[in-house]
Amino acid sequence: MAPARCVLVEPGERSTFLTQMEEGEVSAAPLVDAQGRYLGVVTLEALQKGTGDASAVDVEGLIDSTFAPIHQSVHLDVVLETLTSTPQTWAAVIDDERRVVGTVAITDIVRNYRRTMQANLRRVSELGGSTGISEITVAHNSPLIDVPLRSTSVPRGALITAIERGRDVIRPTGETIIKSGDRLMVLGGSDDLEVLGQLASSKQK
Repeated sequence: MAPARCVLVEPGERSTFLTQMEEGEVSAAPLVDAQGRYLGVVTLEALQKGTGDASAVDVEGLIDSTFAPIHQSVHLDVVLETLTSTPQTWAAVIDDERRVVGTVAITDIVRNYRRTMQANLRRVSELGGSTGISEITVAHNSPLIDVPLRSTSVPRGALITAIERGRDVIRPTGETIIKSGDRLMVLGGSDDLEVLGQLASSKQK
């Protein structure tokens, strides 16, 4: 769980909420009442559509009901089920009184998983293991760019477990297109990691 980057409090003006969301760099935010109790989630797109329209519905009428909150006591399995079985990639975390205590996102879970994996692999390496994990940044002139992952020359012994692109974390498939600046989380043998590092930086031998 992470602190909520933006929480909208009713009653409030659309323009104020728009400013808050833009400053928080979020496309959606939880909406709470004056007592801090969760009402739902409002998207930036919905707010923008009604700006300047005197007949537009109140902000509370723009709540996106597809976003389900998650109670702070639920197990991680429930969080994963919610985030992978619905269109939402994050959820507001609420307490017994429905107050927003933070947010949880797929990106948070992936980053935590990556940190745990790196720590475990470092311990294995210290014991003489040949497998390691590496974070590789893709250069603007790499031959990996703009090609489906399955069609690239990534070594078969290198497994790309996640791709960080800006604030997003992507779970790669064979159809995933790698972009310049992507950070690849890779698991593999030292030789394969070296080859992939050369491909990503375009410094091929």
